[in-house]
Amino acid sequence: MKNLIANFGLTFSIKKTVVIKISSGFNYLKRRYLFAGNEGIKCIISGDGMARERRKVKRLYLSLKSRGLNIMPIYDSILAWSAELLKINDIIQVREMILWYIKLIII
Repeated sequence: MKNLIANFGLTFSIKKTVVIKISSGFNYLKRRYLFAGNEGIKCIISGDGMARERRKVKRLYLSLKSRGLNIMPIYDSILAWSAELLKINDIIQVREMILWYIKLIII
């Protein structure tokens, strides 16, 4: 494997690289990739990615609220995040994120 990718000028870390069955899925760039049978590979946002986004939005909300500023940047952030999720057809995560946003603003 090392020689194969060396032909392309690439290297990988032996400590961090693991060869796995595609059926067990893997994480890459904050996304989870799963084998979905006839549908091919399905990409979803990892749980850590969702948690990071929620923390970011909550910090932004608290910062804006404490200064008495408009909370529209939060809405913009949610829309951008939702658009990214819709690109990979993750409607369930979009729904959860919007419901969480509504609870944050109402409380």
